[in-house]
Parts: sequence; C-alpha cells; structure tokens
Amino acid sequence: MTTSADLAHDIRSAGENRTALPADSVVTALWARLSAYQTLVLAMLLIVVLAALVLPPFLFLLKASIVDSRGGEWSLANFEAVLRSRRFLVSSANSLAFAAGSAVLALIIGWMTAWIVERTNTPLKPLAYLTAIISLGTPYILYVTAWLLVFGKAGPINQLYRALTGTSDVLIDIYSMPGMIMVEGFLWSPLAFLLVGATLRNANPELEEAARVSGAGVGATIRRVTLRLSLPSILALSMLVFIRAIEAFEVPALVGLPGRISVLTTDIYGNMVAKAPPDIGGASAPWCWCCSPFTADCRGTRKGSRPSPARAFGRGRSSSGGCATRRPRSLSPISCCFSSSRSRC
Repeated sequence: MTTSADLAHDIRSAGENRTALPADSVVTALWARLSAYQTLVLAMLLIVVLAALVLPPFLFLLKASIVDSRGGEWSLANFEAVLRSRRFLVSSANSLAFAAGSAVLALIIGWMTAWIVERTNTPLKPLAYLTAIISLGTPYILYVTAWLLVFGKAGPINQLYRALTGTSDVLIDIYSMPGMIMVEGFLWSPLAFLLVGATLRNANPELEEAARVSGAGVGATIRRVTLRLSLPSILALSMLVFIRAIEAFEVPALVGLPGRISVLTTDIYGNMVAKAPPDIGGASAPWCWCCSPFTADCRGTRKGSRPSPARAFGRGRSSSGGCATRRPRSLSPISCCFSSSRSRC
C-alpha cells in the first residue's frame, strides 16, 4: 500500500534524476529557430534605419518643391522657374566643372602620395598619415580660409612672385574657377590618399615585382599593373569626391562668391536668404536637380563588377576549372577601398 509520504518521495527522486538542458544548448536551439528569419529581420532593420535617416528630409524637400507656396496647391511652377532661368544653366555648368576638376586633382595628389608611401622606401611614412588625419580633422571653413591667406593677392606666394618678377600681377588668382578647384582638390586629397593607400597595401606586390623582373620599367609597371590594381578604388573615390564637390558650400561661398562665380549650392543659399520667409520651394527644386547625377552614378556603379587582378591581366580561370571566384560587387567607396584587391584560388 502506497502512502502519501512514499508518493512525495518518488516525485522528489524523479526530479533529482532528471537531466537539465545546458544553457548553451538552449541558446543554440533558440538561435536555430531564429536563423530561418535572420535575413528577414536584418532586412527589416536596415529598411527602418535607412527610412529614419533619409525619408524625413527627402519627403519634406520634395513636398516643398511641388507645392505652390502662394496657393498651397500642387504645382510644378518651381521646376519651371528653375529650368527657365539662365542663371540655373550657368550654375549647373559651373558645378559640374568644379566637381569634376576637384575630383581629378584630389585623385592625382592622393594616388601619387599613396604610391610613394606604399611602394617606395621613402622615410617619414608615419608623417604622411599623421598630416592626412590632421587635415581631415580641421574644420573646412578654417581650412579654406587658410588657403585664401596663402594664395590671396597679399599672400606669400603672390608676394614672392611680384618680388621676383617685378610685376604687379598675381601668379594665382584664387577667386576664380581654377582657384576653387585647387582648394577643393587639396581638401579631399588626404581622404584619397588614405583610401587608395589601403588598396595598394592590400594589393599583391608580387604582380609588380613580376613586371619589373620581366623587363618593364617603372612607368610601364605603374600604368599596366598598379593602376589596374587600384582602378576600383579610383572609380569609387571619383564618385565620392564628385558628389561631395557638387554639395560643397564652404569653397563656393568663401572663394566663388567674391569672384562672382555661382554654383548650385550658392544659388540655393541665395534663394533661402533673399526672401522673408525663405523660399523653400524655390530652393528645393535645384536640390532635386542636384540629386539626379547622384542617382545616375549609383545606378551605374551597381552594374559594375569587380574582377580579380588575374582576370584583369588575362590569366584568370573559370569557376569550372576549380578557381573560386568572388561574387561581383558594386563599386561602393567602402567595399572597393578597404577590400583586398586579389582573388585567391
């Protein structure tokens, strides 16, 4: 006959003999359940973050550009006024020339500095990185003002030129389109140096050594090997600097306005401050025009793939031959500049 005390003893014995699941097993099982939804959760998180960062200002400016400020009705009058303005065409041409020239100058200076630091035995290499970081940490308005003091009419460069030649002219007219391009190119050359330097550091130097052993000179090696290895980062940086120069305001305001050179950003600023209350719609319409080349650049770079150097030099093998190829990537500034420049079999 089983009493209540015997029944309680049996229950306690069964509880003591039960094997508890380890904490690691519970976490593993839970993660296995969530792994099926991992891609969906990450995609939703990315959508939420991007929507929170981009949509509020984008929708506000888009609405302001297609709403008539006088009657509050939907209208394309702001775009019509912008396209009919001759000043808009001049400012657009100036913006494109300014951005393209700045990107070319920044890439030339940055690439040459990166090649000297990463491919030669020059001394004081840490000094190059230190000065680049200090330059990027300087506020842009102070940076531009410093170059104005150096290249101004009363600056040391023009004073030295007048002392040597005895003329009253200036060597460099900083308040001109070439002056704007020079200052903006100097401003972004440290970033170009850091990103191109990362690409050359990760590139395989044996390809360049093989070219030199085969009899190629320094110029031919740079042109046929080094430039091809750094081409993805060059294309990505050109897009980055071009877009940033289109959006730049410090150089056009401090250098362009005194020289009577207008670009899209200074026109937007003029529309904002010329009227009270500010003409948000008239300022938003040129902004929509500014966004159009950015969209075209992004669509173009998404279609590009990034082949391995072996394929670039005609020595690649197909995946059927046993060589593991990389998935084609878009030429984004981060993925191109900080990824390794070689594929391994």
